[in-house]
Amino acid sequence: MRILIAEDDDISRATLSALLKRNGHEVVETASGAEAWEELQKADAPRLAIIDLMMPEMDGLEVVRRVRALEGGKTFYLIILTAMDEAHDIIIGLDAGADDYLPKPYNTGILGARINVGRRMIEMQEQEALHQLQLNQAQKMESVGRLAGGVAHDFNNKLAVIIGYVELILLKMAADSPFIDNLKEIRKAAESSADLTRQLLAFARKQAVTPKVLELNETVAGMLNMLRRLIGEDIDLSWQPGTDLLQIKMDPSQIDQILANLCVNARDAINGVGRITIGTEAATFDSEYCDLNAEFIPGDYVLLVVSDTGCGMDTETQTNIFEPFFTTKKVGQGTGLGLASVYGAVKQNNGFIKVYSELGHGTTFRIYLPRYQGKDGDIHREDRLQSIVRGSETILLVEDDAAILAVTTMLLEDFGYRVLAANTPGEAIQLAREHSGEINLLMTDVIMPEMNGRDLARNMLAIYPGMKRLFMSGYTADIIASQGMLDAGVNFIQKPFAMQTLAVKVREVLDK
Repeated sequence: MRILIAEDDDISRATLSALLKRNGHEVVETASGAEAWEELQKADAPRLAIIDLMMPEMDGLEVVRRVRALEGGKTFYLIILTAMDEAHDIIIGLDAGADDYLPKPYNTGILGARINVGRRMIEMQEQEALHQLQLNQAQKMESVGRLAGGVAHDFNNKLAVIIGYVELILLKMAADSPFIDNLKEIRKAAESSADLTRQLLAFARKQAVTPKVLELNETVAGMLNMLRRLIGEDIDLSWQPGTDLLQIKMDPSQIDQILANLCVNARDAINGVGRITIGTEAATFDSEYCDLNAEFIPGDYVLLVVSDTGCGMDTETQTNIFEPFFTTKKVGQGTGLGLASVYGAVKQNNGFIKVYSELGHGTTFRIYLPRYQGKDGDIHREDRLQSIVRGSETILLVEDDAAILAVTTMLLEDFGYRVLAANTPGEAIQLAREHSGEINLLMTDVIMPEMNGRDLARNMLAIYPGMKRLFMSGYTADIIASQGMLDAGVNFIQKPFAMQTLAVKVREVLDK
């Protein structure tokens, strides 16, 4: 390690320097307190210093005091030089802020022991400082995520109104109207905005996790523009989609999150101009292969590959990259949570991830996602239900946003349902008590003034025990989960929703 010596006696300094160099240390020699102080203020200053107490210009005590007053000064390990174990020197040195003392003349064994203790203490202090920095960064990201969650709720509510009214107009407009294409563009822009919100929330790990049957190529292709903006113009992004891929069942936002994290890591590993390649393939593993690779399970998979031409990683780094808070980036440039979240998302979906890398030869991540094994594997379930999405049941709709309440009421009525619309939980309870017939479905926002959707549903069940429930929200997953609305078996629809999505979900809940 690098060690600074501050000693005005030439012979003593040379002797100590020779002993340290003999043991493999790099030595920075200074002949006065002023020189030592100047060196210790540098960004690359040695973290361990051996300082004589009595020196011209500035004595060792003053050097120690000044170092301790520095920001980050506590990470230095300071050893004072004393003459023949004099108790007075030791006491005043330690009182000034020194960590240890070294008596003259030098004893090789004592010197080695003091240096070893100092090295261990410095490592512990730096590790503690790094963990604190990572904790602060994680807390900052949590705050950003909470802010994003609140913004997403309001933004999603506005998008729900835009999409709803556009689809109502499209539904009632003549097929030959010159405004059809314009309205479709408005809907497309609103839906793209909803996708953007979902992608932003993926960075903050606050998105609602809703697995869907999907084509991996389509999902990746929809992310490419955002990824290109993320990695910058100096890095070429190559997309190599495979053919005849099987479908997978996974939340698209998790694919977004995986790609974003891997591409950011790849960007940071590339010094200047380089290339990131994203590809997909079909993969099948038999029992013989899985016998040799214990983490794999026989079956058909869809392979997502992300490779880069960056600096690569050594073997030790590869063994730790998926551990939370592990990072090779400079202090303040990463939390060490990106690859941990990638690993978590892959494992949550019963997949596997492999990394291949060599120093100077780039890195490749290979992610295996199990094929969807539904009865027919049809990705467009809504298309199969188009003929049965209408109904005539009575729905109690509760939504505190007046615009969403109005447009959702019109959509449901257009599907053939009878709608009792309420702007507050109190109004909903009153409508339910005054209604003489049956109410088949309660469709309610999750978070509202007066009462949340869960408690409203409990009140409704006391009046209509057989009532089905469907919860909706523009809030993000963590906020909804805190209200108990994402438990297994709970019917939930995320705002903003398209007309067909709403029709399918309502019919699905009523037919359960």
